[in-house]
Amino acid sequence: MSKFLDDLKLYALKVLISLSKFIPDFILYLIFKTTAKIWFLIDNKRKLAVKNNLEIILGYSNNHLIYETFENYMLNFVDFLKSKHRNCQNILSNLKVENFEILEKTYR
Repeated sequence: MSKFLDDLKLYALKVLISLSKFIPDFILYLIFKTTAKIWFLIDNKRKLAVKNNLEIILGYSNNHLIYETFENYMLNFVDFLKSKHRNCQNILSNLKVENFEILEKTYR
């Protein structure tokens, strides 16, 4: 069940990133905020909340899931939207996450 939820989160993240060029920043922020709250409720039982910060899944690295706090992710993502760069390398550098094979394959 947890693998299914992890896969679902990764798919949702990829969809939202791909739609970001068509959605106004404020609406996109609300979508991510709502989504992160839903994920937090699901993951709370799995002890993925750290220091009361929401965490969202970013991808896989060496067969482990990569998580980022929601607050840090949103700050980086809003900076990314403001920059209006839409390629994978900028997504990776703005998120400060390495080894993003799945996203690289999707957005190359």
